[in-house]
Amino acid sequence: MSKAKAVVLVIIAALLAGYFVVLRLLMPGILQQMMPLVEKTAAEYVNGKINIGALHMSDSLQLTADDVAIYDKEGRVVAIAPSVTINFDLLRGLFKADPIKAVSIVNVNQPVLYLHMDDKEHWNIKDVIKQKEPGKTSFVGLVRINSGRSEVATPFGKWDIGVDG
Repeated sequence: MSKAKAVVLVIIAALLAGYFVVLRLLMPGILQQMMPLVEKTAAEYVNGKINIGALHMSDSLQLTADDVAIYDKEGRVVAIAPSVTINFDLLRGLFKADPIKAVSIVNVNQPVLYLHMDDKEHWNIKDVIKQKEPGKTSFVGLVRINSGRSEVATPFGKWDIGVDG
């Protein structure tokens, strides 16, 4: 093997080793420090509060948030999900110079949405999602709901409804 090929192989091996060292050794600590920032960013889209149990990063740079719960302004749970995975398109984020535009797909896995209508026919989720002016939102990715369900309660009865989309 020529010396040039050996140098290239050593550089590739060093880059791969560095990549996995960063992911395995440094990323868990960084993610724990990022948790408040992630919750704050998510709260820009919700009137209320979002709690995240833990964050994990896969080898393919897919971010997973475990035990996600969304609460309304009064502190009542509106939705829960055992996991939410976020895929990134880093090039799009770099070219648009906006980190939120790097998010390409959000998979919400096995969520439960709690819909309640009171006696005055007002739904509990009416004002949970913040209204944005058209064209002002930064997020341009897809949101997928996988194997979800909705628990609907009204003065007229209760239902469980499967949700995918």
